[in-house]
Amino acid sequence: MSSFDENPLTRARALVAPIAASAPVIDAERQLPPTLVKQLVDAGLFRLLVPKWLGGEELNWLDYLDVIRERRWQYRVVCQSSVRFCNNIRARAGAARP
Repeated sequence: MSSFDENPLTRARALVAPIAASAPVIDAERQLPPTLVKQLVDAGLFRLLVPKWLGGEELNWLDYLDVIRERRWQYRVVCQSSVRFCNNIRARAGAARP
């Protein structure tokens, strides 16, 4: 079961600074740094659509789209579509392992 106190949108907004700080590494290495992946996992953002009985949040589709829309805007600002892509894929698959 998920045990997050804040809603997913708030947790996503809290990661804008770490994502922006990781931008040079992401661009240079063409992958997400392990520390950033851990932050995304710890924030529960890779398990938003996973059923609760599997340890996810089972977020309804409209709330999930709100998170993705917000993050799309944030990531456009820091030019990190790779983070958005990984988050979107892993949120659907529930692959919370880095």
